[in-house]
Amino acid sequence: MDPATQHIKKKINWAYLTIAAVAHSIRYDSSLRSRTTRSFPLVLFRIWQACVLPFATQNLRYLRTPTQLQTIRTALTNSLQRILHRYTIAEILLIKFGVPPLRLQQACQLISLHYRYTISHTLLIAAHFCRIRRQFLLSNRHHHQSIETRTADAHTLFSLKGMYIYPHTPPQVAQAKPRNRNKAFANFLKPFASAVWHKDIHRNHPASQDNLPSTGRTRAYFKIIRDSLKTNLFHPSPFITHHSALNEPLQNPHAKSWSYPNALLPL
Repeated sequence: MDPATQHIKKKINWAYLTIAAVAHSIRYDSSLRSRTTRSFPLVLFRIWQACVLPFATQNLRYLRTPTQLQTIRTALTNSLQRILHRYTIAEILLIKFGVPPLRLQQACQLISLHYRYTISHTLLIAAHFCRIRRQFLLSNRHHHQSIETRTADAHTLFSLKGMYIYPHTPPQVAQAKPRNRNKAFANFLKPFASAVWHKDIHRNHPASQDNLPSTGRTRAYFKIIRDSLKTNLFHPSPFITHHSALNEPLQNPHAKSWSYPNALLPL
């Protein structure tokens, strides 16, 4: 394992240990009346999303190989499963809670970095070096895993090749205040990432398999929810966001026995 991936995984583990202690305190140090509400899966997910997820995603644009992404994805999903006490299949769990694949988050970061260097912050030294490196892109002098090549591939993946060749500000982003345009551009990319996510789901789990007998949990799940997949997959499923104790049996179909010492095992 390379040092960068090992460092990110170590930070995920340390953040997970902190959240595990908080989750234990919420579950067992609260009154019976507030225990169900405070240990609700959405509450625990929001804590995990704020404390663990940033360590896995803040430097994705610098990771070059799919093996690095897979290593981080494994550590990330293991931490989420243990925090929520839901040991279902990782792909299904991430879809339920609206966590996109790291490959798509990496593409969003690369496109946002390109927008930052070519439109919003062109006076930075890093932006000047980026323009110099792009001059050699067509001459095939870049490695296929270089950040310039991966940025071009990210634009192609989101069908935004024209924005890479001729950088410009989309109308939706131009309407935002100057200090909020980077955030508005990140929101502008979410529908494109969600569309690619939809394509990946339908390619990996084609509808032609729905007529076949369900031989596993994954096929049965996608057979049931195929027609109800949301347009924007970045949001958690509706039955998770409906904050009610009546939903607890529905949200906990795959829960297993759990104890505090087992939660602190390293990932």
